[in-house]
Amino acid sequence: MAVLKTGAAYLAIDPAHPAARMKFMVADAAPVAAITTAELAGRLDQRQLPVIDVDDPRIPGYPCTALPAPGPDNVAYLIYTSGTTGVPKGVAVAHQNVLRLLETLNADQELRGAGAWSQCHSLAFDFSVWEIFGALLHGGRL
Repeated sequence: MAVLKTGAAYLAIDPAHPAARMKFMVADAAPVAAITTAELAGRLDQRQLPVIDVDDPRIPGYPCTALPAPGPDNVAYLIYTSGTTGVPKGVAVAHQNVLRLLETLNADQELRGAGAWSQCHSLAFDFSVWEIFGALLHGGRL
């Protein structure tokens, strides 16, 4: 969520992925940093990528200035195909596409304060976007 609020895009990496796939994705996408936990940071150490620990006690002390909102054509996230037909390919998904996906939630359903939503898909699988943001945009929790 923090990455999206900055106007940047995130690269969905599942920590359960094999090291070779993670290495390929990071090399191919060339992210500027990784936001993760100290526990998982070791999986990225050898990739020469600056790591931001989500539990760093200094984070609350950083400025909270408002940033410009991203445009509809700006990339929201990058997700990789499985690579079953060859080399995995990064697919850039724009903010407008995410919003269109979330607009498909049944308008007749009462989703406000929607309770707990299951989050059973890998963060590196497109359906996780619906699970995460569908819940958060309607007052639910994961």
